[in-house]
Amino acid sequence: MCPDLSSSSTSISSTRAVEGVSDSGGVSRRRVLAGAAWAVPAVVLTTSTPALAAVSDTFSIALTTPNAQVPAAGSAAVTALVSNGSGAPVAGAAVSFTGPAGSSFTPATATTGADGRAMSAFDLADPWLPAGSSVSVSAVGSGTSTSAGFTVLGANAALAGTSASSWFQEDLVFPSPVRQLLASSEAPAFDQPPSWSFRVAVLEDGTVWSVGSNTYGQLGDGSTTARSEWKEIAGLSGIVQISLGRAVCYAVSQDQRVYAWGRNNVGQVGIGSVVDQLTPVMVVGLTEVISIASGGNSVLALRADGTVRSWGNGADGRLGNGDVVNQSSPVVVTGLSEVAQIACGRASAYALLRNGTMMSWGTNSSGQLGDSTSGDRSTAGAVSDLGQSVTGIAASYESAYAILADKTLRAWGAGGRGCLGNGAGSDSATPVTVSGLSDVKSIYAYYSSAFAVRSDESVFGWGYNVNGQLGIGNTSNQTTPVSVPLPNGQRVVSMSSNGCLGLKTAITVEASGGSLTLSSVPAQIPASGVATVSAALLDWKGQAVPSKSVSFTAPSGATVSPRSVATDAMGMASAVVNLRTPWAQPGSLVTLEATANGLEQSRAFTVAGSNLVATGGHYNAQGTPYQTETVFPLTVKQVTSQISFNGAPPFFLALLDDGTVWSMGGNSTGQLGIGTSEDRPGWGPIPGLNGVTQIASGYGTGLALLSDGSVKAWGWGNAGNLGNGSNVNKFSPTAVDHSLMQNVVQIAANGYGSFAVCADGSAYSWGAARALGDGTAPTSSVNRLTPVPLTDLGTDVAFITAQNVTASALMKDGSVMSWGSNINGQVGDGTNADRARPVLVPGLTSGVTAITSGALMALALRSDGTVHAWGRNDGGSLGDGTLVKRNSPVQVVGLPAAVASLGAGSGTGYAQCIDGTLWAWGAGKAGQLGNNTTADSAVPASFTLPAGREFVRFNNGSSGSNDLLVVTKPA
Repeated sequence: MCPDLSSSSTSISSTRAVEGVSDSGGVSRRRVLAGAAWAVPAVVLTTSTPALAAVSDTFSIALTTPNAQVPAAGSAAVTALVSNGSGAPVAGAAVSFTGPAGSSFTPATATTGADGRAMSAFDLADPWLPAGSSVSVSAVGSGTSTSAGFTVLGANAALAGTSASSWFQEDLVFPSPVRQLLASSEAPAFDQPPSWSFRVAVLEDGTVWSVGSNTYGQLGDGSTTARSEWKEIAGLSGIVQISLGRAVCYAVSQDQRVYAWGRNNVGQVGIGSVVDQLTPVMVVGLTEVISIASGGNSVLALRADGTVRSWGNGADGRLGNGDVVNQSSPVVVTGLSEVAQIACGRASAYALLRNGTMMSWGTNSSGQLGDSTSGDRSTAGAVSDLGQSVTGIAASYESAYAILADKTLRAWGAGGRGCLGNGAGSDSATPVTVSGLSDVKSIYAYYSSAFAVRSDESVFGWGYNVNGQLGIGNTSNQTTPVSVPLPNGQRVVSMSSNGCLGLKTAITVEASGGSLTLSSVPAQIPASGVATVSAALLDWKGQAVPSKSVSFTAPSGATVSPRSVATDAMGMASAVVNLRTPWAQPGSLVTLEATANGLEQSRAFTVAGSNLVATGGHYNAQGTPYQTETVFPLTVKQVTSQISFNGAPPFFLALLDDGTVWSMGGNSTGQLGIGTSEDRPGWGPIPGLNGVTQIASGYGTGLALLSDGSVKAWGWGNAGNLGNGSNVNKFSPTAVDHSLMQNVVQIAANGYGSFAVCADGSAYSWGAARALGDGTAPTSSVNRLTPVPLTDLGTDVAFITAQNVTASALMKDGSVMSWGSNINGQVGDGTNADRARPVLVPGLTSGVTAITSGALMALALRSDGTVHAWGRNDGGSLGDGTLVKRNSPVQVVGLPAAVASLGAGSGTGYAQCIDGTLWAWGAGKAGQLGNNTTADSAVPASFTLPAGREFVRFNNGSSGSNDLLVVTKPA
């Protein structure tokens, strides 16, 4: 039955949700997360107004259909009324009907009756035509003709299951594209009869429709009477997401409120009572909701601030509030913040944090919490073995799924019927790899079945299939993923995804109408500064739509210029965006929107930011610390700077949280690792370098320690300091020879050599003999092209620091050993004699907790919080109030409190005290003291970070760079 809609044209507003991620402060209210469907862009096609194409003096024709609508496929009655000049009906007139290519009329020519009406059965025969688009029909008769436009009723959705093992299209009854279609049931039995199932759809126009069983009022029509025909639920508008439980429904509106209706025996409607609700009611006390996910009789709501609320059945701790009591109104899920996605199983719940960590709580009977235990949990805990690598989640009845950053898929929990997709039928309390899947873009799960969509849009399914719900043409359970053929070659936009039961699987495919898409190059928006975003407007044929106004919207506080701009001949419109939020977390998401021609598109872009503060020769020669370029896609974990050869600019390396390394600056010897010798004035990633846990730099050389304990090096290799058996420069990272050393845990480099400390406390060096510490005289010309052991240090090394042609080791007993060139006393042994082997530094034989070094000087932090320095003292590098170089340690004077952390630059020392204050001394002519001057200082001078920032660490000790770089976090 067609709904009673009298309008002959429909405006369709659509929003495409963004896949993936972790966002910080940038989640759009329209973003649909785990357990929900993706929105489908569509295009407005304006219906033609009935008009007389050729008017005779005697006759006219009017064309009509019921409610001015026609289904995309199937019969629709078209009536032509022929009248004479006086308006009287004309009988016996032959009328011929024509429509779009491929459509048909039966009959194609009909004769008017006594009432002047001729009728024909019209079939568009285009089942996937976009709902809400317009088609034109013409009629010719009695010397005149007319055309009329009718709104298409369609369904960009399909079903499988119950009695059908292949996909079949949903009823063609919707006046707007389907945004999300879900199927569920009334009771917890998988073999229930078909009459116990119900389906709910939310359309792009924000309306909600329902059909099926209705014992508890889950159809929302005010009754408990089952219905076999789709009908719009009165009183709901502006809905962007739905979720279903057992005979209960939830809807999230554009204003971020939640509505619920249906069964309420344990308070799952969320209104403070346990009375079933036959029409939608607003969940009490719940605002700013951006996503919702429901299990059997419990539900989660994700708020814009990253916190989660829950209500309904509290058994087994599934509400995550530390209790097992039912809640009829929302309560806070304890211990959760910065949540990006949520998902529900039957009686378990899951949250993906913005940092990539996955949390779980609730029932654990089948290991579905994934924490290696079998006990239920009433508060959130981390899923085992996933770290911070998760990008997407889903949950089925008693199983859960996670997409990792490498786009592979993990599953855990109940393994019966093949739910885990690993070829086995046993449960697993820890994540296992889903077999044969890579490049996974999205994951959906439903009862005991699961589906994965890959980046190439192919779909794979596995698990329970007795009802044919995998849509693969048979009813056999599948223990590993199999290819799922889509109806009519369509592209999946969403699938059923919740932990409830149902007899059918529902999918939403992309409406073949037009689209409005947002993009930027690169796909990032800097936290401060400008980025160009572009919108492309296409019609339903995929053709560009020119000369249409596109309006851009950015978050509060941001600027967009121009806010409205007309599309060009290619259907493109562009605007410049400035977020104006310099300290936004790198890697968080910011949502921009564009509207045009009745379409609306939201897209979350990654924020490129920086948590680095810098001052000095490269950044600010005036000595005022400020934020570096907002270009990093994730937080900077470690930064180092170093001199370059041949008068080239200094170079910089930064290690990001995801294990990638970025570089900038001079590159004459390949020290940027980018495959060429060209300088790079701005930050950019080093290609192919991943899984890095630590970085170091020497003169024209870069080092990276990888998570597997191996080391890579690049840049200047003349002295063998790349450790790869040659003395040739390398412009890309190359492996250091590991034939002797194993499981490296720390690396360092000086002007001509490199060093590594292993997990067993042994140490190795390679490069120029002048500072190797292996007994080769510093004046020798013998270089070591591969690592050699520092046997004099035994296996008691905790840390090595290096500068110019000298190095020092912090031993496990708290003593310090040094070796190398000693003309300025930088070995610290009370002499100025070079040392080919490590010697004990007097006065530092115990109690040292940290060491670092700069140009021809070194610093040591003792357990009592005092700092001691030795070596060259130009500009006051030793901080003892003099300019006299010292060949044994002297105490840095004037620090107001015990020191917690040390840093060093080229002739400059840095300290963070336990009271949070920051201090610098030594060379300051390049502004590297950070105290707003360019004067040297022989005693510590305080400096401050920009407002709202808190110290994390100084850059690595540097022999050549005159910049201060500080890794920070929000205060």
